[in-house]
Amino acid sequence: MIIKEQNFMEQMERIVEPYLAKRRKESFLERDSGRNIFCAFYQADEPDGIVLISHGFTETADKYHELAYYFLKAGFHVCVPEHLGHGRSSRLVEDPSLVHVEDYHTYVEDLLAAASEVKGFCPGLPLYLFGHSMGGGIAACAAAGAPDTFAKLILSSPMIRPQTGRLPWTAVKAIIPFKLKARKGRDYLSGHRPNDNSENFEESGTSSKPRFDYYQKKRQREPLFQMNGATNQWLSEAIHMEHYLLSEGWKQIQIPILLFQAENDTFVCPSPQEQFARQIHRQTPGLIRLVRVPDAKHEIYNSTDDILAPYIAKILAFLQ
Repeated sequence: MIIKEQNFMEQMERIVEPYLAKRRKESFLERDSGRNIFCAFYQADEPDGIVLISHGFTETADKYHELAYYFLKAGFHVCVPEHLGHGRSSRLVEDPSLVHVEDYHTYVEDLLAAASEVKGFCPGLPLYLFGHSMGGGIAACAAAGAPDTFAKLILSSPMIRPQTGRLPWTAVKAIIPFKLKARKGRDYLSGHRPNDNSENFEESGTSSKPRFDYYQKKRQREPLFQMNGATNQWLSEAIHMEHYLLSEGWKQIQIPILLFQAENDTFVCPSPQEQFARQIHRQTPGLIRLVRVPDAKHEIYNSTDDILAPYIAKILAFLQ
């Protein structure tokens, strides 16, 4: 059962949000150099496991209310840390619209710190990792770096390589080092801009207008949710992360993986996802399953009901 698009806002505000509020605890995970990572933790009534959610670029924990609700109802505690530079977590630049990171390993280490924290709270329960988009790339790196930490890995439209518009990836990889050498690492990436609340449904990553409207209402009310662009350094780190995952990282992953690929994805590239899956399958047949989702846009977890229902069913079956 999923929350239907018809009267979606009303159902989320009347049913889902009160259910989550009773089970939600907020905390800040202290990291190095005075950084803090915000974590939302939801406690299930009779837990069989824990799901750690690694969100995507410019997202927050609050964008995962619906998904957290499904996991809770299925008997899983849920933890959603907000990555560095996102939401209520620490920022490295003053511009609230801008997402910056000096080293992608920081994302990975923060996620593993959150995993260690939640495992300490809930000893004996298996820990599952769900990662979307940028958070999927980070999740894959975390699973590779700490193979004994997680029981299973779900990658939803993972960012092995971001889409770069009309500019080929090889050209991007050639240009970015010159940007950094010119000390423009903290400048907006070409084509990115400060938030002006102009995001529209047609250009978004979701196929569900009610689900899009639900989070946009929250985003427009909260300045901390209004990240909108990346720095040149962020893209440089995305390049490094792709190289690691496709050259070395895939070899280290030893847990079952369910990878969802959206047919109409305009935010991340499909071919590196397929390469990643092929390499893992060749090394350990059956360890990874690649599921192509027809008609889905990038945010499969925010799709129309006909796409979302089987997607959620496959995830919950995988976690059994």
